[in-house]
Amino acid sequence: MFIHEIQNKGGILTRDDLRQYKLDFSESIVVNLTDELIGYTSSAPSSGPILIFILNILLDYNFSRNSLNSSESVSLFYHRLIEAFKFAFAKRTELGDPLKINLKQFISNLISKEYAKSIRQKIHDEKTFAEEYYGYNTSKRQSLSGGTAHISIVDEHGDALAITSTINTYFGSMIVGAQTGIIYNNEMDDFSIANKINYHGFSASPNNYIGPGKRPVSSQSPLIIVDKQGNIRQVLGASGGMKIPTSVAQVALLNLLFDKNIKESIDHPRIHHHLSPNEIIFEETFDQNILNELRRRGHKTTCTSYGGSVVQGIEWRLQEKQYWANCDIRKGGNPYGY
Repeated sequence: MFIHEIQNKGGILTRDDLRQYKLDFSESIVVNLTDELIGYTSSAPSSGPILIFILNILLDYNFSRNSLNSSESVSLFYHRLIEAFKFAFAKRTELGDPLKINLKQFISNLISKEYAKSIRQKIHDEKTFAEEYYGYNTSKRQSLSGGTAHISIVDEHGDALAITSTINTYFGSMIVGAQTGIIYNNEMDDFSIANKINYHGFSASPNNYIGPGKRPVSSQSPLIIVDKQGNIRQVLGASGGMKIPTSVAQVALLNLLFDKNIKESIDHPRIHHHLSPNEIIFEETFDQNILNELRRRGHKTTCTSYGGSVVQGIEWRLQEKQYWANCDIRKGGNPYGY
């Protein structure tokens, strides 16, 4: 039925497309984030490798749990975070579908502690740089999207799920099936087309060109963190297009480095940078003193009244021996517990 609905609206999906499609059950990326913590995320074509790259850079800096209480330390944290974002989005342009492009060595290097260390050596604590410094090809532009939802789950046995789904942009293709009531996606716009600007006004990335049976690059970045005994510490994920990996990273770091609980970590004002254009996007409630320090280092800034990303998360509170959960105040909703 939905085949006919799509074709009646000019789509080219066929029954053969559905018959020939094979679901790919790929292995998760598993990394030692610290001596005590192990991170799990999805591999390409998602942005899980980008998220791990950001976490690896920041977790090995010598921040203390009190660093957010010092204006000097907190501004340094956010400067380093933004610089990590910029390096991360330069590398994101090289992502593609690993079933069609050999990305094994690229991803292995990207998520390694050694590579994160080499990037930390390029981060200057007192200044930022132009896009090219981060290894960015200015012909490859990034895209934003906003038709995504995420749910984080932990059951009574300690099994966890971080699930992100999307129809790409807001309301997807803007087409609703007359008989099915399905809002059809526009995931094809997540691909790049040679010499063409996409829906969001950005240029193409060759590794993400359309191809038969190929999957487009996604910003989805689900994250599960466990301790060495396999006990859940965090279950995180987000909606918000390109802001997904930067938002999940900020929440994870506020919780892990500075001992903010999951509600404080998620509801805290956030900043974002996807390298091009070379400017920080900050929420209007973000600390102005920190922003002034970032501007002093050369960062350009732009305010947004709406954060554009929504994080859903669960943490295990060691002292209370309880799971705490939070739904982002930016969207509403409430966690459901047992």
